[in-house]
Amino acid sequence: HFPHDLYAGMRVDNLVELTDVLPTAMDAAGVTIPEMIDGGTLIPLMANPELPHPERNYLLSLGGTNDENKPTYSVFDGTYRLMKDIRWSETSLLYNIKEDPHESTDIAADNPDLVELYESIIVLMAAGLSPPDIDDAEIGLNDEKPEIDPESEEMLRSLGYLN
Repeated sequence: HFPHDLYAGMRVDNLVELTDVLPTAMDAAGVTIPEMIDGGTLIPLMANPELPHPERNYLLSLGGTNDENKPTYSVFDGTYRLMKDIRWSETSLLYNIKEDPHESTDIAADNPDLVELYESIIVLMAAGLSPPDIDDAEIGLNDEKPEIDPESEEMLRSLGYLN
C-alpha cells in the first residue's frame, strides 16, 4: 500500500513474485537496492504496465520434499503451469491457467513437446541456470525445438530429459 493511494487497484499481467516486494519497498523509499537482493522493483511496471518485467520469463517454485529428499517443482510462464511432483510420481501435470485457472484439466498427454520443454526448464532453473527465451513458435506449437547450448543439452541428456 503506497501513500495517497498511489497505484491503488493497479494490476499488471507480468510475472511477479513475493521476492519483488522488498526491492519495490526499497525503491519506493529511495533506498539503493543491493545486488544480492532477490527479485526486482515493480515500480516501473506500475508506472507503465505495458513494460515487460526485466527479471523473468518463468517462475519456478519448489514445494515440499519426501523422506528421500525428492522435491515437487512447478514452472509457470503466465499461461502454462507444469507441476512435477517427483516425491510420488515421475508423471508431470500441465495446465493452461488462462483457460483453466482452477487447474482441473491436465493437458500433459495432449502436449508432450511442451511437457518435455518445461521439464527441461525445471532442470535448468533448479540448477541455477537461465532457460533460453522461448516464444510461442518454440514451445511445440509448430513442432520446432528450442535451441539449447551444448553444455545444457548434455546435462539434460544425462538426467534423462533428452534422448
